[in-house]
Amino acid sequence: LGMFADFYGVLFLLLFTYSSTVVAFGSHGLVKSITGLSYLFANDIVYSPASEYLSAIFKKQVIFVYGASLIATLVGAIAIFSSPEAIESSRVFYSAWAVNILIILYAAIVAEGIFRPLSIKLENRDLATKFD
Repeated sequence: LGMFADFYGVLFLLLFTYSSTVVAFGSHGLVKSITGLSYLFANDIVYSPASEYLSAIFKKQVIFVYGASLIATLVGAIAIFSSPEAIESSRVFYSAWAVNILIILYAAIVAEGIFRPLSIKLENRDLATKFD
């Protein structure tokens, strides 16, 4: 598991995602999205306009986290191609790309494992109450 640990990559993803949330939805939207993470394992969610708004925030955070991974991957690619060591040695080149691609893996885990399920859960709660 130590091979897949990139503290700075995860930190960049989280900070970029939440700073984009502040820009798009304000600090109130940021607080809502952080406290809304508690709904991931909740079953008794009542549909309301607030839950619909929270679902919209999570949908946009999926886009923000993938945008952050794209930016980080491009910055990493520039760093790899500007390094004479990486260009001369295929071992260093492929190792650098393996680390660079980790940020995309992290983005997919956060987006598809947390934000998208939460947005779908909150958005479709009104359907679930119709069939209960």
